[in-house]
Amino acid sequence: MTDSYSILAKWYDKLMEDFDYKSLSSYYCDAIKKYAPQAPKQLLDLGCGTGTISILMAEQGYDVTGIDLSNEMLSLASAKANANNLRIKYACENMAYLDAGQGYGAAICSLDGLNYLTKKEELVSCISRVSSSLVSGGVFMFDVNTKYRYESVYADNSYVYDLDKFFLAWQNYYNYNTQKCNFYLTFFEKNGKAWNRSEEVQVQKYYSKITINKVLEECDFAVMDISDSVKGLSAKGEKDYYICVKK
Repeated sequence: MTDSYSILAKWYDKLMEDFDYKSLSSYYCDAIKKYAPQAPKQLLDLGCGTGTISILMAEQGYDVTGIDLSNEMLSLASAKANANNLRIKYACENMAYLDAGQGYGAAICSLDGLNYLTKKEELVSCISRVSSSLVSGGVFMFDVNTKYRYESVYADNSYVYDLDKFFLAWQNYYNYNTQKCNFYLTFFEKNGKAWNRSEEVQVQKYYSKITINKVLEECDFAVMDISDSVKGLSAKGEKDYYICVKK
């Protein structure tokens, strides 16, 4: 069993090539202009992965700091930023124990990043630290998976991805009692005439709106908008997109 994302990182962009990152970055930029037009241009990108959103936000004039737990992901993100002649700061950190300094005008966490915090105390710690990093009036935007997505879309379903020199079998198991979803990933990578097999396990946890809203309130955030869909992104009802402003 390999560490999470150690194999997936190199194939992540290929697997996500159909995702509309530009629509997501436009959504972020519009929200910042609406709710925090005077905030500093410093932006935190939590769970930045291979840095696609970081790059799009940097191209819009934001001074981006990307945070991720995977060194493999960050290595790819740094290479992409350099290839685009962009200065983006990346740091390998657990977002639950964020230590990125203060003075940020905005923070984002894309693609259900907060759901990877599988203990409530980790969720509380993360949101509290985001609050401490933002200026008053700064905006925090994130998306989380809904109960419907875990119980009806992921549930105990399987997915298969067959790419050139790469094959991924993805099996889900959702525990209705703990409200945690295990993703069992089996990779096959072509190596000459042979195929190398490896496995990873990732875990997410469902958090209700009641829980998230309470944590946000306790961390001095006002919820400005919750949407169950964003044009060009996930299907209606599978995610909740939050826009929050620090009081």
